[in-house]
Amino acid sequence: MSPRTLQTIFLEQLGVTPHRYLSLRRLCAIRESIRNADADETVAAICARFGVWDFGRFAGHYRDHFGIPPSADLGKRRRPAV
Repeated sequence: MSPRTLQTIFLEQLGVTPHRYLSLRRLCAIRESIRNADADETVAAICARFGVWDFGRFAGHYRDHFGIPPSADLGKRRRPAV
């Protein structure tokens, strides 16, 4: 299958390119890891596990997609339930 055919199929079936699909899957996987992080884990360490090294750009994409910065999601996880 040619790259163009694959891209066309992705656009028709999912509404996004293969690259965008994989980026969103990775972003969601990172969010899940952030939400399930241990108390001593950092956003940077979690991102590094997924191969993300440009933390500023990542934080912007995260905020654009989920509406909050990754540090706020990590902070929610660490607050004790009341």
